[in-house]
Amino acid sequence: MVERGVNNLMVHLGILPEIDRMPTPVPTRYLEVGGADYYVYAPENGLFEPLAELGDMVRAGQPAARMHFPETPWAEPVVTHFRRDGFVLCKRMPGRSMRGDCLFHLGTDIAL
Repeated sequence: MVERGVNNLMVHLGILPEIDRMPTPVPTRYLEVGGADYYVYAPENGLFEPLAELGDMVRAGQPAARMHFPETPWAEPVVTHFRRDGFVLCKRMPGRSMRGDCLFHLGTDIAL
């Protein structure tokens, strides 16, 4: 990606001829992040287990994560859910998390 960007900048500046322009492998996708329903937050302190990956398309109501409780291993994990359809733009690294930590950011397509 960096090589393509530098190369195309040199084409734009006239350092390289137009024939050397490198095309993008896929079209650009424009997304927006809206209100609070675009985010998933940790409901409790615990061990975050994601149930979705970066780049996934998710649906409202779909399980997003499980929060496990190592100090009380007999307790059932708490499952959080996505509140809207969207594209997973950002995911917290699995591991210890505290109540209120952001676990996921979603994006939705912008009509141009």
